[in-house]
Amino acid sequence: MSDRSSLVVLLIGLILGASLFTVVLYKTGVIDWSIDEAIVGEIELPEYARPISEFQIDFEGISDKPDFCFGCHDPDQTKSFHTPKKIVEIAESKGLRRRICVDCHGPDGNSAAEQMSSISMIKLQEDGTFRLGNIIPHSIHTEKMDLGAMACETCHLSSEGDLEIPVADAGQGQVLVCEKCHIPVNKGNYIAIHVEYGSKSCLTCHTGDVIGIHKEATSMLGSTSERTH
Repeated sequence: MSDRSSLVVLLIGLILGASLFTVVLYKTGVIDWSIDEAIVGEIELPEYARPISEFQIDFEGISDKPDFCFGCHDPDQTKSFHTPKKIVEIAESKGLRRRICVDCHGPDGNSAAEQMSSISMIKLQEDGTFRLGNIIPHSIHTEKMDLGAMACETCHLSSEGDLEIPVADAGQGQVLVCEKCHIPVNKGNYIAIHVEYGSKSCLTCHTGDVIGIHKEATSMLGSTSERTH
């Protein structure tokens, strides 16, 4: 056996011997590995390391103010996926009800909780856009038409001066013709439309069991019991 092989065997033997000797000392009570609870109790953990059970989670105090939501949900990251295209993809992946603009705004009024446009009038195209039946966009804009705030040419006159039937531009990331006019610089971003430029809150669209959803999400991190000290 070479000198190197002998050295390796010797080192392995020493390690095994030391391990066995340590186990024997622990079993016989010579070594005490128990944790001193009194000492541990004096250690102040940083905020991010403290278990969620040490905090009082006031679920009933959830506010409908956007600033409240953005206290935990990063505004830029949240806004990045609040586009019609992304929302459609997320809903489909989770088996949830699809909610694009005309699902909440339509001939039957405005509501995020119920279907406001007939599903039969919303046709998915091969390019991923949705084509709408005439009654949907016309009924949505009737009030503005009556007030003289817009005319047929507002939607049906091209930049070249020709009459056209406007459709969503898949190349621009659009899924609905609505995006051609409603905050086009933000690709029809729902947060930009409803929160930044409108007077709505996050709960305008998130109409489900918001408290239950947050309880379920935080329960994955630990107990949600109230802080007792």
